[in-house]
Amino acid sequence: MYRVGLGIIIALLLLVGAFFGLNGVSFAVDGIIPGVHVGPLDLGGLTRGDAESKLNELAVSIESLPVQMVYGANTCQLPAGELGYSLDVDKSLRQAEQVGNSGSIFTRLAERQRVKLQGLHIKPDLLQDRQQLEIKVAQAWPNIIVEPENAGFKVLQDDRVIIVPGRMGTKIDFAALEKDITEQITANRAELLEVTLPVIDVAPLRTTQDIESMEINGLIAQYSTRFDAGQADRTYNIRVAAAALDGLLIAPGEEFSFNRVVGPRSSEAGYKSANVIVNNELVPGLGGGVCQVSSTLYNAVLLANLKIVERNNHSLPVSYVPIGRDATVVYGAVDFKFANNADFYIYAKSIVSGNNLTVKLYGNTEKTPQVELSSWVTAKIEPTVVYEKDPNLAEGEKVVKQGGKNGFKAAAVRYVWKDGEKVEEKLTPSLYHPVRRIIAIGTGATSPAVIVPLDEDLKPPATAQPLPTEPESPPAIEEDQVLQPVNDEQSEIDPDFQPPDGEQEENEPDSEPVDGEEDENIDEDDEVPDQDSQLPDSEPLS
Repeated sequence: MYRVGLGIIIALLLLVGAFFGLNGVSFAVDGIIPGVHVGPLDLGGLTRGDAESKLNELAVSIESLPVQMVYGANTCQLPAGELGYSLDVDKSLRQAEQVGNSGSIFTRLAERQRVKLQGLHIKPDLLQDRQQLEIKVAQAWPNIIVEPENAGFKVLQDDRVIIVPGRMGTKIDFAALEKDITEQITANRAELLEVTLPVIDVAPLRTTQDIESMEINGLIAQYSTRFDAGQADRTYNIRVAAAALDGLLIAPGEEFSFNRVVGPRSSEAGYKSANVIVNNELVPGLGGGVCQVSSTLYNAVLLANLKIVERNNHSLPVSYVPIGRDATVVYGAVDFKFANNADFYIYAKSIVSGNNLTVKLYGNTEKTPQVELSSWVTAKIEPTVVYEKDPNLAEGEKVVKQGGKNGFKAAAVRYVWKDGEKVEEKLTPSLYHPVRRIIAIGTGATSPAVIVPLDEDLKPPATAQPLPTEPESPPAIEEDQVLQPVNDEQSEIDPDFQPPDGEQEENEPDSEPVDGEEDENIDEDDEVPDQDSQLPDSEPLS
């Protein structure tokens, strides 16, 4: 039985071999099997080298194929090669060679027989350079591609706001164009190819309807402060920071961060060195003047009835805003933030002209209530008097080395008219630190500083400036330094307002400071916290 079965198997194998031998099928093919076509080419039975030569000829034919592009009544004709089309000869050759040469022996034999009897047509594998296509079409049709224009608004000199409509743009759908040309080339067309340019409309990112929905129709608040234009670097810093606010749009519910919008106050950002407040003293620092911008914005925001999220006062009073109405900022440490709690957009404009800085806020005038601001001194803090022994002075001689400054506590309120009623909102109170008074006492020998009681009898020497017998004046809000008074309703001035309880005393502009003593109000602004609390400028707020 074993010998009979083996004989049957051998006989069957011989019959199968004879069948495929008679039909010209071999297990190893050097070249392309019969029946294989690539595009218009019949590569069946060709060696690899001959097939590659044929494909190279086809590549030249494809690149020279004329493509006529039509748009309306205008046409433009370019060869396919200039539009970035070419034949991938290597890939097309590999595809032809793989026919009947992959899979099991029986799979190969079956595929070869099927292709021989029925034929196989392979589409040419094209290479396409999209960038080349876009360049050539744009050169041929320069007026078709039109960028859309966003809608916007324009603020007139009288602060009226008009809408500038947007404009639709047009562009060519290059993906559709590329597909159309490719399909015509691979369809074995050897004559002129004709395609219609697929031009589509492009809407602007911000439409006229978008602008209308913002409900910005006019000025809702403005605030102005003055500065010394003769301080060139400080003035430059004010311009840089103010420019960051100009044109800002704040959506309903959006929170504004001064530090995030204005950015770090560094030389790379264009800031220069000007006076800043450090530990209750004025010292040079990058970005001096920026706090005048944040303080001006703060008052405009208050008048627009927007929600204050974060605000901090300087450690010393400043002269450009009423006491209790300043807002200091330090990048990475101290910020000024507010939220747009209205149901319409806020548009900000900042204007620096001469020695004036103005911040204007635009929104819905019908929905913005009337607002009045008021601030005043609630307490005066006497400075500490420090006595230092000075061996360079005669024994018993007393000289004022640093005139002290009073500190102050201040309150501020915002009055909002709602439905005909005046509603009071208390604002964040302010604390301004006193600056100690230093008096040198002659000893003839070096010794450490000592602090003596304030009521110790002092007799100024004949050569020293006499010590004042009256306490220091509270901070003077000088008329030539501040545009807005302590009490104001929008931009109206109330010159008769005085802080309660007699806290505000008469200014004495004719008196001379002792040994370089500064005025009570500080013309400069940016405050830098103690070294331990200051964050590095390189870390922006999150």
